[in-house]
Amino acid sequence: MLKRAVITLVLSGLGLACSDPGPRFDPITMDPPVRQEPGPLLWEGSFESAGQAMNAIVYEAGGPGPHPTALLLHGFPGNERNLDLAQALRRAGWNVVFFHYRGAWGSEGSFSFSGALADVLEVTRTITQTEWAQSHRVDTQKIAVVGHSMGGFLALAAASRTSEIQCAVSMAGPNLGSLISPEADPESLSLIGAQFEEWAQGRLVGASGPALILDLTQNGHDLELIRHAPGLQKTPVLLLAGESDRVVPGGTIQELYKSYRKAGNEDIKLIPLQGDHSFSGQRIELARHVLAFLDERCR
Repeated sequence: MLKRAVITLVLSGLGLACSDPGPRFDPITMDPPVRQEPGPLLWEGSFESAGQAMNAIVYEAGGPGPHPTALLLHGFPGNERNLDLAQALRRAGWNVVFFHYRGAWGSEGSFSFSGALADVLEVTRTITQTEWAQSHRVDTQKIAVVGHSMGGFLALAAASRTSEIQCAVSMAGPNLGSLISPEADPESLSLIGAQFEEWAQGRLVGASGPALILDLTQNGHDLELIRHAPGLQKTPVLLLAGESDRVVPGGTIQELYKSYRKAGNEDIKLIPLQGDHSFSGQRIELARHVLAFLDERCR
């Protein structure tokens, strides 16, 4: 004990004694401990899809970059925007791109499910163009999509269609392409359409029940996730399911997981959380799972 005390005293005199470094930086719950140059910033602007402007913001990470970049996709109609995730990812060094699809929340045009998928692909193309990527310090080799509910569906659908997306996270995302079965009777379709219209009211332009049902009826085959599963065989995928989710039950996502594995998607992970459709009581846990996956598989 005396020998150890002497060594400690000597090291202290040399300025070499171990000091308490303080708590380890946790981007989920802490601000960065060191000032970054250039600092983080918020870009406000728009993207275009089919010549129509979509309202957008980009949470740009601090530091010179280039930074890995995630598209954060909201659901239908988009009441829960998961911007707490955007802030956490930015603190961890990720850029986060958030936008409203055509016809959604003040963006130009009319909303449709198939149109929203086209919008995601167009934004992906835009942020990976050289000029835009350099201006916003985007690492075009590290692009992820993170979506909730319908946005989770869009994340998987978009990632299966373009090599510009390196990994995908779907939080409580349904397989919209399988929602309308060929045997569905008019009464069932009317009920589904009425629910769509109620959710969209005042938020999504052109999203009447009949219009959305027609979209799924005409384009359901192309929107069916399993049909495009081969496009995800080399793409890391994370599926998150809420065990108390009444909108997209966990069992539905479990079946999607099994179908992806059967189709040859081996780099896929399913994590059930004790939460509702919006993971209302698991926001920190949700952020930890998303960030851990992105840093491990996409960075």
